[in-house]
Amino acid sequence: MNSPDAQTLLQQGRLDEAERIARQSLQQQPRDVESLNMLGLIALRRGQLPRAQQLLESSIEIDPNYALTRHYLGRVHDAAGNVAAAVTAHGDALGLAPAMFVIRLHYAAALERAGQNEHAAIHYFRAS
Repeated sequence: MNSPDAQTLLQQGRLDEAERIARQSLQQQPRDVESLNMLGLIALRRGQLPRAQQLLESSIEIDPNYALTRHYLGRVHDAAGNVAAAVTAHGDALGLAPAMFVIRLHYAAALERAGQNEHAAIHYFRAS
């Protein structure tokens, strides 16, 4: 039987197990963006927003062109109520991956929270 990967465990809410796998992977490959992102998402789920931000910013330093990392950082800023930073992070992610539906939706939602309703409507429309 194959053991579940960290992403599956995270989706199941098994945060401790997902964290263990991500940390083991990071020990073997200290610059593994996926493992840093996983730890950032786990910290976000736990409400550890400064830790999540730090992990994701470390991931961006390793690979500044990985759209999902910037998207996850936008989610952290959303959770912290930092609307301007969320708009920037989601916008950066969208610039790197304009066809990613989920990024465009989060960007539109952040724009809406920022009071940029017309701009948000355009992105909601493009996401449909």
